[in-house]
Amino acid sequence: MKIRKPLRWGLALLLLGASCGRGAWAADVPVVADVTPLVWEAGNALLRVRVHQDGGYSVLRDGDEWLTSAPTALHCGGQWYSAQPGAGQMLLKPTGTQRAGGHDALGEFISYQQAWDAGGTEFQTSIRVYRGSPTVVFAQGFPKGAQGTALTGGGDAGVLSAFPCFQVAGRLQTLRYFTYRGTFAGVQRGTGLEGFAGGTDGGVPLVLLDPALHTVVLSPLNRFKAGAQARVWDLGGVLACGVQGQIERVPAGFTLETIFTAGQGVTDTLHGWGSDLLAYHGKRRGGPERDDTVRYLGYWTDNGAYYYYHTEPRKNYEETLRDMRADHVRAGIPFHYYQLDSWWYFKGPDGGVARWEARPDVFPDGVAGVHRVLGLPLVMHNRWWSPGTDYARRFPFVTDGRSAVPVQFPFWEYLMAKNKREGMRVYEQDWLVDQFHKAAVLRRDALAAGDWLDNMGRAASENGLTIQYCMPLPADVLQSSEIPAVTQTRVSGDYHPGNGQWRIGATSLLAWALGLAPFKDTFWTTADEPGSPYGPKAREPNAELETLASALSAGPVGPGDAIGQTNVSLLMKVCRADGLLLKPDKPATPIDRWFLADGPDGEVWDADTDFGPNRWHYMLAADLKAPYTLRPDDLHTQTPCVAFDPDAQSVMGFDAAHPLTLAADRGPGAVPFTYLVIAPRSPDGWAFLGETGKLVTVSRQRFADIAADGSRVTLRGVPGEAVTLQWSAPAPPARLQADGDNDRVIPWTYDPARHLLTASVTLPPRGAMTIQVRQP
Repeated sequence: MKIRKPLRWGLALLLLGASCGRGAWAADVPVVADVTPLVWEAGNALLRVRVHQDGGYSVLRDGDEWLTSAPTALHCGGQWYSAQPGAGQMLLKPTGTQRAGGHDALGEFISYQQAWDAGGTEFQTSIRVYRGSPTVVFAQGFPKGAQGTALTGGGDAGVLSAFPCFQVAGRLQTLRYFTYRGTFAGVQRGTGLEGFAGGTDGGVPLVLLDPALHTVVLSPLNRFKAGAQARVWDLGGVLACGVQGQIERVPAGFTLETIFTAGQGVTDTLHGWGSDLLAYHGKRRGGPERDDTVRYLGYWTDNGAYYYYHTEPRKNYEETLRDMRADHVRAGIPFHYYQLDSWWYFKGPDGGVARWEARPDVFPDGVAGVHRVLGLPLVMHNRWWSPGTDYARRFPFVTDGRSAVPVQFPFWEYLMAKNKREGMRVYEQDWLVDQFHKAAVLRRDALAAGDWLDNMGRAASENGLTIQYCMPLPADVLQSSEIPAVTQTRVSGDYHPGNGQWRIGATSLLAWALGLAPFKDTFWTTADEPGSPYGPKAREPNAELETLASALSAGPVGPGDAIGQTNVSLLMKVCRADGLLLKPDKPATPIDRWFLADGPDGEVWDADTDFGPNRWHYMLAADLKAPYTLRPDDLHTQTPCVAFDPDAQSVMGFDAAHPLTLAADRGPGAVPFTYLVIAPRSPDGWAFLGETGKLVTVSRQRFADIAADGSRVTLRGVPGEAVTLQWSAPAPPARLQADGDNDRVIPWTYDPARHLLTASVTLPPRGAMTIQVRQP
């Protein structure tokens, strides 16, 4: 990221002063009697920063001071330096300030800059505030680098630099927090940062919110694998943003930036934060829509699938896949790709990859031969590299006792190009967390981990391939904002029949915020599949819930059933006849109240699709331990709606006067869940419910246009495909007809008890038609 050379403060004020006086986004602030005198203040009503005469600063949300600074600090030469040194610390000496302005990918900004000296090591900090945006960026820089920076103690050692840095006191102790931690970016929630650790394995982004859902998000803006947010106990337990503490030296010119974004509600604020990251790094949203493995139904063989390290009796994988493909064609299942998991390539004694090529006992004709048999693209799995990998003889690798890491682009170019020729469409990088933990260079070198992922992504892009991240740490997901080839990420642990791995809502929010398609992982569509590798007791009691969670993810859908065991009627509820997945615009994520202490005790998710001024919601409540009253505010809608239960074929009013009570159910066996389609109701009482034989009833993949009152819909699909549509209607219509063909009347039925209008149509040869409802 290149930033234009900053303007001197006087010139910046001259250029900007006409529209940003003291009450707007920037001001020189006079002495305030009851606080430490201010020397600089900038921001807007949502988010402001104040810098005090003593060098301290504070972050205000709606005029309320949420965060109060702790002293800026740096560890170098084996010693802590602090702006206010305590026992055993040296003085981080301020050497000058500057006020400036400029422009970068986030827009026009003004900044307050501070220079420091840490025993001869130059250190710089700055605060940038952007015009017309609830965004602030804190930056720390190392003009000539720094030596001896790593903290003692090993493991996840927090951060070695602290800016911004905040006291865990005052308002911060009352705020709720929400963050991601560990493999697959799992969820952590609490109050007042209780239990928050942060570090290389988590703590980013960090979401702070109050009971009114006023929200602030903070995270690294760049150098995602080198930066961290952590409680630093060497500095008194402060919340510090900085370079992660295992890095041994910081190179000259290294800059780490931390972004703060404010908004209303967790969902919208996280989306705004993600948009800032994408804009800053020049990555556009929409990558998943250009990835056919996200758009179409596929078949998976990873952990939890029937054929994970398991074949048909007395057959190898090549023969098993041939039989599998024949079964899918016979059953009319429109799979568009197949995934090959870790069972197909050569591994070293440590389990790492020795050679990413097909073993002859698995694929006698190689990957290319299997690709010819299947006639479809492949998603190809990879894991960490063995320290004895064959590739280290041909390409530069850094090896140690536990793993090896390719350190230059040509290796990735070779790997991607070769396997593209053999049928690969998506490179699945699994075991990301293990590669990071096993390879010391990725934790100790400030640039290595970022370069590793960037080179992988660049090679994929140059070969027209995409990447799925699997077993990522939160920082890996953030790193994807720099890498256009990464279009999807796993948001769950490994599937196992019946293991409750469908709980993906909160991690799907992170993926969606960063423009990625969330992947739930594989699943069985049938409860019992005899002969599986998981033993005779393995069964899936929640096949419908697993399928529904996959459909609502708006990401890949990839069942892994045995030959002849797929529940075809259930699976076809997720797609058109040609396998195109029917998706919401936004994946299912928790309602905002879920993040509060008094929110639902269980999973309550909302997905949605927009057409014109209207929005359709898909509400899933599962495993509730107590009843929850769902109100329109939970879905951010003020539009009168109806709630439709597709299974019960029942319609209920849903508005401020008629909330919905979601019942708790602690019964044994299958996980209880409620699924409702929330549809907008027109002033005359009509509501278009969509294609109710599918799980996502109103999708852009099925509908090209829907009139505001639902009386006219244009649908598309496969010629000859049967589509059933329903409306909630106060009375039967005068007629239904195909638009432009007054002689073609569409048959319909009307249930007066349920007020449901149903029409079934067959798509014409052109694969599209418009239906007009003539009301009485």
